[in-house]
Amino acid sequence: MELPAHRRMLTHRDASTAALPAILEDVGDLQAPPVPSRAPGRSNFNDDSNLTPPPAYDSKAPLYRNVSNQPGDEKLAALKNYKQVAKRGGWRRLALVVLLILLFIIALGVGLGIGLNRDKSGKSFAGDSSGSVVMQTPIVNTTFPAGSYYIETYLATANTNCTSNSATWRCYPYMTYAQSHTESTANFTWIIDYIVGNDSYTISSTNNIFSIVFSNQSLELKDAGLATEHYSFQMTTQKAVIPSAALTSANMAATCYFNQTMFNAMLYTKMAKTYSSSSRMASTESKTFAPWPYAARVEQIAQSGPRTPSCLDASGMSLGDFSLSEAGDQCDCLYMNTGT
Repeated sequence: MELPAHRRMLTHRDASTAALPAILEDVGDLQAPPVPSRAPGRSNFNDDSNLTPPPAYDSKAPLYRNVSNQPGDEKLAALKNYKQVAKRGGWRRLALVVLLILLFIIALGVGLGIGLNRDKSGKSFAGDSSGSVVMQTPIVNTTFPAGSYYIETYLATANTNCTSNSATWRCYPYMTYAQSHTESTANFTWIIDYIVGNDSYTISSTNNIFSIVFSNQSLELKDAGLATEHYSFQMTTQKAVIPSAALTSANMAATCYFNQTMFNAMLYTKMAKTYSSSSRMASTESKTFAPWPYAARVEQIAQSGPRTPSCLDASGMSLGDFSLSEAGDQCDCLYMNTGT
C-alpha cells in the first residue's frame, strides 16, 4: 500500500528532532466542562489567580438572593421580596401591626388576670399590705334601692324620760320641728349595697359626729306590695352624749354613754315624703348622694335601768349616778319627713 505524499515525507525525517504539530479539531466539536452548583473554595487566599471577578451589576436582578437551602430562609426571602413589604414604608407598617398585636396580647392577659380574681359568687378579692387576702363586696346591682342617698328629715320628738338628769340625753340638732321649722333639719347620708348571691341589701352610714355610725346592717323588706312597703333595719348600740349642762359643781368635761340604745330606721318605697328643708347639701355631697325619694323614719331609743346613763370625765372617772330606780321609761329621738 502506498502512503500519501505527506506521510512519505515524514519517514525521511529524523523522528528524534522533529515534533508533531498539535492536531486541531473543529471548534464546534468542543464541549465545556459542567459548571458546579456552588463555586469551589480557594485553598490559597494569597493566590490571585483563583479570584473570580464579580458579576456585572444587573438593575433588573432582585434585591435579595436566596443563598441557603433552608426552608425558613426561603420563606424569609419570599417575605422580603413581597411587593407590599419591599415598597417604601412597608416595613414601618409591618412593625406597627406587630406592635398592635403585642399590645392586644398584653391587654388580654391583664384582663384574664383580673377576671381570675373573682370567685363564682361575684365577690372580688384584694391583697392588703401584709399580703393576706381581703374579701371585698362590690355594688354589682345598681338598681333601686342600691345607691348612695341623703335622707332629709326633721327632729319630731326628743324625750329624756330614761334619766334623772335631762341634760344627759340630747338629740341633734337640739331643736324640734315644733320649736323651729328650719333649725330642726337633720340629714342622714347612707349607702345601700346589693349583695351578690344572697339577693339582699346592706346599709352603712358615713362618718357623722352628730349621729350614730354603723356599717353593713342587713335591710329587710316589709309590707311588700302594700302602700306601707319599706326596707328596715334595727340594731343595739352605744350612744354617746355631751351633756348640755355641767353635771358637777367643778364643771368638768363629761360624756354620758347609753349602752343599750336601740337604733332603727324605715325607708319607705311607695309612701310620699311631705317635708323638704329650705337648706341644701354642699355641691360636692349633692353630686355623690341622691335624695331618698320617699318617706323615712329614724329613731333612737334608750330604756331606763341600772347604770343608764354612765357619765364619765376625761380621765374615765364616774361623775355620779343619773339612772332611774325603775325600768320601763325611755328616752328617744324621732326623725321624720312626713306629717308636715
